[in-house]
Amino acid sequence: MVYEVRNIDKSYQNNQVLKKVSFHIPSNKITVILGKNGAGKTTLIKLMLGMITVDKGEILFKGNPISKLRHTYYKQVSAVLESVDNVYPFLTGKQNIEYFLGLSNLSISYVSDSIQHLINEFDLKDAINQPVGGYSRGMLQKLSLLISLITNADVLFLDEPTLGLDFQSSKQLCRKIKELAKREHKTIILTSHQADIIELLADYIIVLDEGSVIYSGDYQDFLSQVPNSDEYIAVLDGDLPGVELDCHRDKGKSYIKRESFEDLYSILKENSLIRNVIKIEKVKPTVEDALIYFYNHGVEK
Repeated sequence: MVYEVRNIDKSYQNNQVLKKVSFHIPSNKITVILGKNGAGKTTLIKLMLGMITVDKGEILFKGNPISKLRHTYYKQVSAVLESVDNVYPFLTGKQNIEYFLGLSNLSISYVSDSIQHLINEFDLKDAINQPVGGYSRGMLQKLSLLISLITNADVLFLDEPTLGLDFQSSKQLCRKIKELAKREHKTIILTSHQADIIELLADYIIVLDEGSVIYSGDYQDFLSQVPNSDEYIAVLDGDLPGVELDCHRDKGKSYIKRESFEDLYSILKENSLIRNVIKIEKVKPTVEDALIYFYNHGVEK
């Protein structure tokens, strides 16, 4: 494991934000920290980065308390935080990249193929020589992410990484995050409110609610805790007339869902649609279903 968090508490004046929080984070996987607004996600990330200190408990990084690692710790971690400025607005995009390359003591230069590829991939080429203070929110996020991706850090923290990004850039980023975790054996720790991002990236899940951990574990196990639904869905070839059948149609396929297999089969047979069926499967729980389940139960697995 990369991190072990042991019974940490954190309060701001009379407001206790985190209460006896304990969990571990596995190596070389993508861990997603989930929770409602105010659940303590940002505070937890700041504690793990050593930006603020715990009131009680301890946080271990590769078996060592982060409070004792000092500057050696920051050679191994990188972060893009949603609530702070990650780049300098008075510098150009190029100058920001060169500045952070200098801090990292990396052997690669700004003109390297890998950096130029990222600049093109994130559509920053036309603005790279302009002051960052004139960038849009999405452009700022792209530049911050680009800088975090060029470091040699073992661990990458991403706080709402797709916030402000268009659909195409969001998908590009998700692909890059996957590549880092798998090809370069990076440990990625991120927060997100977007279900599609979570479904695409998550290997491991930590759920916070009112400052406490109510679930920590494998993503598939997280979904499997939800009581099985009796609903079934049929995927059919073709855009079928959907009003009377309550169909959902998308990209040349139709989707019909019913509360039981018998009800679904009956509606398909009555409308002579059996020949159009590509597959029938039981409805799987979604991220939202799992979160609602754990919020309602309110206890850690």
